[in-house]
Amino acid sequence: MDIKKTKIAPFVAFAVKITASLLLYFTMVNIRNESTFFPYNDVVLKTNESLFYKTIYFMMNFTEGEFYGGLLTSIMLIIGAFIAWNLYKNNSKWQGFAISGGSGVWPWVFASQIISLFLTIYVFDFVKFFSDDVLWLPTFIVVVGTPPALTLVYGPGLKKLLTISVLSALFTFPFVHWLNQYIMPLLHIPSMVSNVATMAFVGLIVSAICHQLPWMKRETSKIALERANTTVTQNTETFFWSIRRTLADFSEAWFYGNELVGVFVIVGVMLDWLINIEHITNGSGLVPEILMGQIVASSVGVLLYRKRFEEQGWQPTFMPLVSTVPGVILMMGGGIGIALISAVLSGIMSAPVGDYISKRLPDYVPGAVGFVSGMTIVTILVSAVMHTL
Repeated sequence: MDIKKTKIAPFVAFAVKITASLLLYFTMVNIRNESTFFPYNDVVLKTNESLFYKTIYFMMNFTEGEFYGGLLTSIMLIIGAFIAWNLYKNNSKWQGFAISGGSGVWPWVFASQIISLFLTIYVFDFVKFFSDDVLWLPTFIVVVGTPPALTLVYGPGLKKLLTISVLSALFTFPFVHWLNQYIMPLLHIPSMVSNVATMAFVGLIVSAICHQLPWMKRETSKIALERANTTVTQNTETFFWSIRRTLADFSEAWFYGNELVGVFVIVGVMLDWLINIEHITNGSGLVPEILMGQIVASSVGVLLYRKRFEEQGWQPTFMPLVSTVPGVILMMGGGIGIALISAVLSGIMSAPVGDYISKRLPDYVPGAVGFVSGMTIVTILVSAVMHTL
């Protein structure tokens, strides 16, 4: 092995990713097509009038957790996840990073997301709060919050799946809606802080409840047991590992953590943007800044904490992609400078904070509660810095 090449490879990969993010940004800002393809405002205003539009909103909500909320993005995410699951199940050499951390429970994770979102939108009908004055509701939180996190903790099982999904759907939206109505208007921080704070709070509450229920017993999937003795090593000093890791960060919000899924997500985002800028990211028009900022933030984290990946197997470098970067950009109205500064700051801060908190939680609480708690802290800190610049 050429030691010199090995040492420089992560920095070359970093430069390639930053260059690619800037090229994407300057390309996308010059392509601003508007069409009749499900403009965001039209969808939400018709959600309570039409089952068809409620279904479109349901699908869009599936990728709202990474601030996209695009129909094609959601479809591409799901297609990519099914492909990644089948590659993992067949132990293909092309499987990449094992989906859902090699737990073998991706179908159960996906089911928890579908059921909890279905309950939130169709059964509890929390979309009834949409009006001419209220055009955004955080109904998506269950997709990227407690249901998939606790499913990874407890493993497969129908009774466990339904318990986690029902409790999460019951508590999540009412709490975040209360925060948005009565607490967030008093603070000068991105509204997404209420989302991650809700994930942390509801995660703790539902975890505590599940811990007391007799049927909530941890179980390892059959496929994970079969591969328990398989040693997975990572050479984090290579060019391609660095590229793959950042792509995988684009699917971590949904607890998938696979680079192929990340590619499908990015392609979906670009398709939604090219078809109608009024459709994706709530029609804000800030997708170029957000996508660029997310790539930069992940790239910074992956470069700085690559040794921790090698030593510990994984690090939460995805955190700023789903919190600080898009939150700050949306709060401050976009701009390449805002995107780059928030990306670099959050890329440096997020993983260590999330990792520190997650390792100090009770063993029945998902590590994701630590990550979203870290997102809350880092977003508040970065927002404070950005307000002073």
